[in-house]
Amino acid sequence: MLTPLLFALFFSPDNNAPLAMEVKYSVDATSSIKITGESNVSPFECLYSEGLPAGYVTIIMDGVADQEFEFSKSALDIKIKSFDCKNSLMNRDLYNAMNADKNPFIRIELQKAFFIKSNSDLHPQSDLTVEISLTINETCKRELIDLKIEETASNMIKITGSKSIRMTDYNITPPSAMMGLIKVKNLITIDFELIVKTGGINTYALAS
Repeated sequence: MLTPLLFALFFSPDNNAPLAMEVKYSVDATSSIKITGESNVSPFECLYSEGLPAGYVTIIMDGVADQEFEFSKSALDIKIKSFDCKNSLMNRDLYNAMNADKNPFIRIELQKAFFIKSNSDLHPQSDLTVEISLTINETCKRELIDLKIEETASNMIKITGSKSIRMTDYNITPPSAMMGLIKVKNLITIDFELIVKTGGINTYALAS
């Protein structure tokens, strides 16, 4: 059975009236976020070691474009110094490169999304393309991410996705160590698997 959130998104009324849903959510401790990349010596992986806060997000459907919607109140802050690369020197270099003392968070804000439904009776699942505002080191850019959303239990969904970025696009100089003998490559990838519990969904009509 679909969670109330997925049901509301898939089977919204066809009266072309703009609708908004305020959704309460929490992120389970089994969720994971990691940054991966490569240096001229070896690959590296930095795991996020802190829980993510619960909150609310508002989903706005215009009632015209099928399965296309926008978000408001959707900011999520990820603490840079909660990434652990299992190497104290690598941690230090990553935090310094991302200017974590001055700008301690990566901020993600959902802007808009488009669903591509691919449900089965046993494993309801959807593909979703999301446009986000990504802010790192006081630099904000719009990015597109392809997500997969799967129901795992009642009121629980698993959201998985991956996004590669160039550090220099966010005014970050790739870290180096040992007087430049070890250099991190410019491209890094943020992978995530979020187990999200939804509840307290309030749906209301907007003025057209």
